[in-house]
Amino acid sequence: MLRIMVVEDSKPIIRDIVYKIKQFEPDETDVRIAYDGEKALDIIRTYHPDILLTDIKMPLMDGLTLIQKAKSFYPALKCVVISGYDDFEFARKALKLQVEDYILKPVDAGEFRKIMTNLATEINRNKLARKEEIISGILNKNRINYDEADLPDNYTISVVRLGVVPRYSGNLTIDEIRESLNETNADGGILVAGTKFVCEKVILYDLNRYSEAQIRQYNETVFQKLTERYSQLNMICSDKLSDIGRLYEQYIDLSNSLSSMMLLNKSEIYIGSSSATSHSLAKLNSETIVLKKKVESIIRNRSITNVHAEISRIVHAWEENNYPIIFIRKFLVAVLDEISLLLGNDKQFPLEDPNYLIDMILSDCGSYRDLEDKIIEYYNKFIQGRNERTGSPMAIAEKVEKYLRDNIYGNITMQDISDEFKISSSYISRLMKMYYGNSPMDYYNKLKIEEARKLLSENHDMLVKDIAEILGFSDQHYFSKVFKMQYGISPVDYKNRVGDSEK
Repeated sequence: MLRIMVVEDSKPIIRDIVYKIKQFEPDETDVRIAYDGEKALDIIRTYHPDILLTDIKMPLMDGLTLIQKAKSFYPALKCVVISGYDDFEFARKALKLQVEDYILKPVDAGEFRKIMTNLATEINRNKLARKEEIISGILNKNRINYDEADLPDNYTISVVRLGVVPRYSGNLTIDEIRESLNETNADGGILVAGTKFVCEKVILYDLNRYSEAQIRQYNETVFQKLTERYSQLNMICSDKLSDIGRLYEQYIDLSNSLSSMMLLNKSEIYIGSSSATSHSLAKLNSETIVLKKKVESIIRNRSITNVHAEISRIVHAWEENNYPIIFIRKFLVAVLDEISLLLGNDKQFPLEDPNYLIDMILSDCGSYRDLEDKIIEYYNKFIQGRNERTGSPMAIAEKVEKYLRDNIYGNITMQDISDEFKISSSYISRLMKMYYGNSPMDYYNKLKIEEARKLLSENHDMLVKDIAEILGFSDQHYFSKVFKMQYGISPVDYKNRVGDSEK
């Protein structure tokens, strides 16, 4: 709605101007009138017109003073001077006040229509830009001041997303959306806004302005035009929405639903925010556990052939059963985490962040065959690099075991072991449990207690506290507790028993 303020002390002239305005846009204009500058200024303060049409010579306050004061608190106001005085000085002053135009009475209908058309176009463009700025601010959770009355109270939104991974899918521009909408009969009042992802845009339709059938047509046109340009583009359209104050939550719900339904290398339009899927999370978790166990067994046996076969089987199942990308991603991240633990995310050959690596793999795949090849490629690369730098898992475990034996009279920690071999403590623990049945520190204590037993047997004069101290036990009570757990008897009782048997 275009709000217009007409200020003129002549009632016949006001009637003529109002008539011409209604001829211009009868359903899209709201007109207020005043017969003097002071009254007009009072109205402007609350009415906030888009356009001010004012005479110059008026009672109480002239038109140029009115323009100056009105613009002081409402700079966006578009002003047009209408006067019977063809005076250069008036025109010069008007231009200084950034008046949009200056026309003479009697007002020519053609000239008036041309001026109003240009002003309306600019005002509507600015209003649209401001609304899109507000919508973008809401979607990005930026602090932005706005009046909810300026935005639709009944609307639908459509989320348009390029690619499969928001962070690495390229840039989808607002201009591209606009260009697609230009192929329809839409009048340009549709809002298009950005989100935190450059590959994702939101279209907002005012249901008071467009029918549901029109909106479906616009969405289909946008989808068709963009999929001609991009190989992977998906779109999800909401049902009827209200309460613009909840727009962010509504968008998040719709965006998450889109993520839950998107398929690899397939473009679709989805309707509604339901994220229901035929693939249960329980099934996904079950598949993940099975593959984890297979990978663990394969690594112990130093074979990669079975891994390749298992990867092929899993990827083929995804393709056959239309697994959504969100499930595939979750599955791959879980498996990569497991491989990281099994093979060692060490300091010489650190594994990339699983989320980043999986996103890069998915964003670079145009088919399930590409996905299979990429997974195998990364797996082989990691195995090769890991073995080149640290040797086989068994060899690493043997080196750690020797290090523990060589430092039996020391007091080394897990951090010491990790620093010595430049391998993560979690990986070292996994290998020691796999090949020696104990965590590194439990195994270390076991070696120490075995040595303590030998010392107690061979050195009758040594005190228990001295043996505990030279073996790195700062607490004699803890030493006794560990000794008893391993041999079922305290070190003092063991020493006495050995001494009695030799008498």
